[in-house]
Amino acid sequence: MDIKKFGIVVLILGVLVCSYGSFQIITNQPKKFNRAESKQGVFGGRDDFANKLNVDRINSVRSKNRGDAVTILIAGGVVIFVGLGISFSAKKKD
Repeated sequence: MDIKKFGIVVLILGVLVCSYGSFQIITNQPKKFNRAESKQGVFGGRDDFANKLNVDRINSVRSKNRGDAVTILIAGGVVIFVGLGISFSAKKKD
């Protein structure tokens, strides 16, 4: 495998890593509080407080996942630039 093909393979790998990071950001958007999801409380009313705590817990986990996805996107961008650098710096064979 010559250097130019290796650079293209590294470039494709970087694009795949960036697409995975983008997918993680899209799938981990914050969940909104919905009163319809509240269950029946112990004393006969709606248990909105427990539902709000559950939504906050879910959003905390999703926030961490979005932070990890940003790191993945940065790494993918670096790999893309490395792949571009390799493929553009390779001399063409005649």
